[in-house]
Amino acid sequence: MTQLDPEASSLPRQWIKRVAVVLVILVVTLGGWRGFRQWQVGRLVKEAHELVQRGDYRNAMLTLQRALHIRPTSPEVARGMAELTDKLQMPFSVDWRRSVVDLNPGSADDALAWAAASLKFRQPHSAEQALAAVPIDGRKNAGYETAVGVTALSEGNEGEAEKHFARAVELAPKNELCQYNLATIRIQSPDAKLRAEAVAVLERLAQGGPAVVFARRALINGFVHEKKLDEALRWSAELLGAEGAAFRDRLTYLDLLKELKKPELAGALAEAQQAAPKESPADVGALVNWMRFDGHPAEALQWVQRLDPKLAGHPQVAMARAECLIALGDWPGLQALVEKSKWGTLEYARWAYLARAMRGADNTSGFQAMWSQAVQSATTREQFGQLAWMATRWGWKQELRKVLAEASNHPLSDWARQMLHQLYLSEGDTNGLLNVAERAVQADPKNAAARNNVAMLSLLLKRNRDKALETARDLYQKAPENPTFASTYAFALHQAGRAPEGLAVLQKLPAATLREPSVAAYYALLLSATGAGPEAEPYFELASKAPLLPEEKALLQNVAPKK
Repeated sequence: MTQLDPEASSLPRQWIKRVAVVLVILVVTLGGWRGFRQWQVGRLVKEAHELVQRGDYRNAMLTLQRALHIRPTSPEVARGMAELTDKLQMPFSVDWRRSVVDLNPGSADDALAWAAASLKFRQPHSAEQALAAVPIDGRKNAGYETAVGVTALSEGNEGEAEKHFARAVELAPKNELCQYNLATIRIQSPDAKLRAEAVAVLERLAQGGPAVVFARRALINGFVHEKKLDEALRWSAELLGAEGAAFRDRLTYLDLLKELKKPELAGALAEAQQAAPKESPADVGALVNWMRFDGHPAEALQWVQRLDPKLAGHPQVAMARAECLIALGDWPGLQALVEKSKWGTLEYARWAYLARAMRGADNTSGFQAMWSQAVQSATTREQFGQLAWMATRWGWKQELRKVLAEASNHPLSDWARQMLHQLYLSEGDTNGLLNVAERAVQADPKNAAARNNVAMLSLLLKRNRDKALETARDLYQKAPENPTFASTYAFALHQAGRAPEGLAVLQKLPAATLREPSVAAYYALLLSATGAGPEAEPYFELASKAPLLPEEKALLQNVAPKK
């Protein structure tokens, strides 16, 4: 057997030791570098938090951006960005909350924070996604039930909201905010016993604690709803003395004094005029608008003139002044107010008011140019919504259509598409309705109602019939009890030359459903197409009460029995 030379074997061993040492150094160095970067990110996040506490939002943003550059996948940095953008009232907060959950899946707290941000910025679909991201073991608590309840409430489902608020109270019976949520639903219940119980809960909460201001507001609203204005006024006066009361609570107090014709109104208004300049420009603007609604726009303008010029020229105050000038029909005054100023984030509104001044002065070309500029200046849901409200209030149908069409191209614009749908429906504009429905499907391909609309409207306009039939069949097979889907599928079969099959689809619906005017129209059409004319007559009568499109009216007129 060959024996190894001890001298020859020592060299590899030395190199092995050296390599091992180098590897250890590399591992320690890399681990230390990662640790240093993690420490650095943590320090920056802490520094940003302290800057936010001091109100230095600009440097807080810069600090977080540095941290984001070092570690873009850090949930702590994303959480910091979410908190900062929320503090700045920026809708981007929702996207950052979503990022936190993506980077830190399984965290119930982060998912609930995402849901809360979504609800704050009126994004119920995002809130539903956030709640779906809450792990199963994180759902058996009052926080989750409250979030689900608030989401249901934001969608107008008060029954579902009440159910979840009740569960929250069961899970946290001593939590006053949970008690408050349930009581605010039940105080308007048709059940007198539930209303009385809700009032008792709110009156207890109104004596003190974290929900005192909210409870007093809920009592005021509840008593106003029941037309017990004296009780509402008593609680309104109580609310003004509570810590945390807002300036808008003063306006509620003024409303009640005015409604009850109380002599204290003049003194309360004077107190509000003294308090408003100490609060914020938004409060000054709100008081100007209150005086305008009270029928005193000229007095409101005179009061503003006595304020600090910088405050009087603030965009939020200037908007209220503009409304007073519109109420007075002072078009030169309105133009002078808005023409040479700058309103920052409210610039879109300045252009709109300038358009109103031009319209009032019969300057058609100037009016059209200014309104186009207003629409181009809008970038957010709130801004488009404000322009739509202005156009509606001023009776500008063409301009309303323009702003809604532009808004519907932006994310989170369901409201614009819904308003356009109603507008086109009232005008019998089937092409416009189809365009809106197609945009809705582009925004959400799983939107069954929008898909059905595309199918039905395409059939009425005789476009893409094969695709429409395919869509209608798919929707009907998934929900055969839905009368709208059944009507579309039946009509699609009729246009494909298969009227008896279409009639069979409708005849599976309950008799009461067939008598609903919008369904009766298609049932009458299919009955006539299959030779059951006499049987169709009462359904033609019912169909006459439905809001039909021109194409639908033409279809029925062609087959309806002659009188």
